Amino acid sequence: MGIQINGPASGMQTDLIIQQLLSIERRPQVIMNRQLQLMQWKKSTWNEINTKLLDFKTTVEGLLHRDKLLASKVTSSKEEKVTAIASGIANSAEYEITVHALASSTKLMSGSGKAGFGLGKAINQFLPFFDGGNFGTRISKGTFTINGAQIEIEDGDYLGDGTGADGHDLIKKINDSAANVIASYDPATDCLEIKAKNPGGNVNLGAVTDTSNFLTVTYLLTSPEEQNGGVAVRTSTSHLGHIHNRELLKNANFAEELLDKDGGTEGQGKFKINGVEISYDLSRDNFDNVLSRINNSDAGVTAFYDKMTDRLIFQNKATGSFEIVLEDVEGNFVEALDLGAGSTVSMGQNAKLSIVGFNNDQPIYSSSNQVTNVVPGLTINLKATTTEPVKLNVEQDQDTIKKTITDFVNKYNETVKYFNSKLKEKSVTDKDIEEMTDSERRAGLMSGNSTLGKIRFGLLEQIIDPLSDSDGVFKLLSQMGIESVVDPSGANSGTLKINDNKLEDAIRNNPEGIARFFFNDADGNGIITRDEDKKPIESGIAVRLVDYLDSLLDTRVYEHGKGGVVPRQQDELDESMKYLKKRIDDFDKRMEQRELYLVRQFTSMEKSLAILQSQSSWLSGQIAGLFG
Repeated sequence: MGIQINGPASGMQTDLIIQQLLSIERRPQVIMNRQLQLMQWKKSTWNEINTKLLDFKTTVEGLLHRDKLLASKVTSSKEEKVTAIASGIANSAEYEITVHALASSTKLMSGSGKAGFGLGKAINQFLPFFDGGNFGTRISKGTFTINGAQIEIEDGDYLGDGTGADGHDLIKKINDSAANVIASYDPATDCLEIKAKNPGGNVNLGAVTDTSNFLTVTYLLTSPEEQNGGVAVRTSTSHLGHIHNRELLKNANFAEELLDKDGGTEGQGKFKINGVEISYDLSRDNFDNVLSRINNSDAGVTAFYDKMTDRLIFQNKATGSFEIVLEDVEGNFVEALDLGAGSTVSMGQNAKLSIVGFNNDQPIYSSSNQVTNVVPGLTINLKATTTEPVKLNVEQDQDTIKKTITDFVNKYNETVKYFNSKLKEKSVTDKDIEEMTDSERRAGLMSGNSTLGKIRFGLLEQIIDPLSDSDGVFKLLSQMGIESVVDPSGANSGTLKINDNKLEDAIRNNPEGIARFFFNDADGNGIITRDEDKKPIESGIAVRLVDYLDSLLDTRVYEHGKGGVVPRQQDELDESMKYLKKRIDDFDKRMEQRELYLVRQFTSMEKSLAILQSQSSWLSGQIAGLFG
């Protein structure tokens, strides 16, 4: 409700009268709003039609692949050794395969480095633990246990050599403890040794109550106990001075200092792996950052750091005898990590197999364990070497072929039934429109729609018309047991029904003919080949359907609108709704002006009545005075 006024002079509810008058005059707008709602519902239906056709097209396009209509299944006599997958061009046969060697990938491991231990330099045995000490992992304060005796690591402690008199020489602490062992550090091997003081003595390391990680960091906790002249000895299983893979490269304890492009230790550098450039920043990156960059690149390798050996390892992602090529571009990354002449390379090898009847029964080589270029239509997966032939039996997969055709028929029927339901849906006629629900008002919107009827008929026509240009055995769906349904009720009219026995016979006797009926793919590429005018030069029901569906769904804009019937319907409804919305908006503006006009008119009337009433009262007073 807009402006409200009362009738002090007339005594009428003038605001109510105005709204009632406006309500009557708004009836055309009510009708337009109903028309707009119907158009919106109609467009929604066309959107559903568009989706149904797109879904059906996806199913039809599946028929363009021979793998689905000429499906084969493969059984292996030893699946743990050899398996295979057959495509549509594979022949039904039995193949005998012997695997002499599997393909492996090339692996490259960094050398012993400048210090001769790995990537890291030897520890500084006299540098306090908490100032670094060059250990691969920071040593923590706390206690560790040897032969039941607890040794404590405190602030200021260092590894030492057993001669320190300041109370912080850890080797001296161990040797002076009740553990009854002798500890020593060998700079030549960068390892720590702990041996029993007396023959027959033990070297038992660690306890559940330990709070320091010393025995783990020094690679003693899991070391084996050995005997040397009857004396028990345990030695670090790896050198102690590993790199710090999670610290900045400039502080990572590399045996040979990493340099940037200018020979400094703060800037950036670059190197190449298999021709792919990898960058690094000594002040921003840690070693793990660089490895992640390598693994996410196109270099085709996997890089990882082996903490036990303190070495960097590269492995080709692809199998086969392919080299791994590294070179410095800016800086010395490759040189510093001893990835050149000092590295250890284990070249990958090609797979070696033999297949009876192929290559004159001579060995066949493949860079991959997935062999695709030997037996036409067969992808052979090598899993293990064999001492005797593995038998692969390839045969027609009739169940899969039937399912592919059945899925196509079901999707077609689903689409046509939906169209039938819309075409046959009746409007509600026994209620006034004001009494109807939205679903009742929506009913019958597409009833008898000629455009939708033509689409439905066109689908059936593409399906049941004979293939005049087919050179195969089948020219009609009915020849393989698929016929159209005649339904007087209309619900199933135009759908298809399958004679299972006839279809199974057709699949068993002539699968190639069925495949060519749906798509006579001359070049076997699964794509419809076309001439200069975009017309197909390959035949088949699937080809006809794809072209027909494309013509219905074409969204390209031409001189007279979009090419497809369905997008045109949607666009026409959009234009009609746009025009109707403008009319409704214009009507709103007119009604606003009309309301103001009525308010002014009723206000003027009230003023006039008030004046008349005032004059009448004055005149009545005058007359009363004359006769008084």
